[in-house]
Amino acid sequence: MGVMKIRYQSKVIETSVATLGALLAEMGARNAVVEMNGDFIPPGKGLDRPLAEGDSIEVFAIVGGG
Repeated sequence: MGVMKIRYQSKVIETSVATLGALLAEMGARNAVVEMNGDFIPPGKGLDRPLAEGDSIEVFAIVGGG
C-alpha cells in the first residue's frame, strides 16, 4: 500500500498504514473512542477496519477518575 492522505484530529496527515488499529498505534492513541467517517467505534473495536484516502478520524481519550 502506498502513502495516502487522511484527516486525523482535524489535520491532514500522510500515512502508509493499512488499518485503523495500525494508525492508532502509530499515533500513540490508546484507550480511546474513535469517530471514523461519522461512525463511533468503542475502544478496542474495529481495529481491523481498512483505511482509505480521505478518511476522517477523530480520537477521544477516555480518562478515568472519581
